[in-house]
Amino acid sequence: MLIVADKHIPYLLPRLRCFGEVQLLEPEQITRKAVEKADALIVRTRTRCDVDLLSGSNVRFIGTATIGYDHIDTIYCNRHNIVWTNAPGCNAAGVCQYVVNAVREYENSGLRISKSDKSTTIGIIGVGHVGRLVAQYYKEQGCRVLVNDPPVEQQQGSDYLSSFGKVVTLKELASEADIITVHTPLNNSGDYPTHYLINERLLSLTKQEALIINAARGGIVDEKALLKSGRAFVLDCWENEPELDVEVLQRSFLGTYHIAGYTKQGKQNATDMILFALGQFASGGQVDLSPIEKTINQHLSSYEPFDIKSISEQLKCSPKDFEKLRKAYVLR
Repeated sequence: MLIVADKHIPYLLPRLRCFGEVQLLEPEQITRKAVEKADALIVRTRTRCDVDLLSGSNVRFIGTATIGYDHIDTIYCNRHNIVWTNAPGCNAAGVCQYVVNAVREYENSGLRISKSDKSTTIGIIGVGHVGRLVAQYYKEQGCRVLVNDPPVEQQQGSDYLSSFGKVVTLKELASEADIITVHTPLNNSGDYPTHYLINERLLSLTKQEALIINAARGGIVDEKALLKSGRAFVLDCWENEPELDVEVLQRSFLGTYHIAGYTKQGKQNATDMILFALGQFASGGQVDLSPIEKTINQHLSSYEPFDIKSISEQLKCSPKDFEKLRKAYVLR
């Protein structure tokens, strides 16, 4: 088996060599010519896996060491019998840690008078791996927690969803929450599209002092609408990333270079999950991550503080160095 892998995915070698020949490349080197004879690809979000990359290749397996998978043309892969998988929940604890630290910075800035206690209402849009941890953390802090996730409610039932907080409509969440944090995938179509889910209309319903956080995917939040709203916001994911809008960055309360989930634990989890899936594929079995998902430790110790403010200042000083800063970021 010939495997082409992004060289910036940690903890891959030497375990990956057990499956066959390995070529480690920079993301920009993973081209149509480079993958033509490859049987498997191990990538991150920087590699768009679509017809332009895959047509005429031998690729039959794609593993992305990330939660998000909108960089994979899943329809094309399904039609061409290419097995693909992401790493759901791999960095959930890290993203929760990021949200907690962003909220702490906001509370300590003086823009909000009260700190996270029984007087604070946290609105969580998307109650998957990350959203559940955020809900659990703030419930333990005594905050009022509101949740909104129609797909989960449809699949798991309202009783399941209500175990994480009060189930409300998107409008109710927007109007009642002091902190609004988004943890959905980016869907451009389907029954529950999330592109520009946070838009001008929804922002008009929010409190003037509300904080909006997007550490999910760029495009879920309409950045121009954020500017127009005058609300405080924290962005780790951006539209047109890494070519981000400098005005949006400079006016953000905190703006970081897509590192919310960049923890040693999260990276290890992602690599373990992709190698587990590759092993199942190589042995001819069905790719099923549920056994390994149950073993992933999601908790970082008390979601300890890290210097999120300095990370934001780095990017604001050098917005064109988004990719450079991201590559140089030391896993926490």
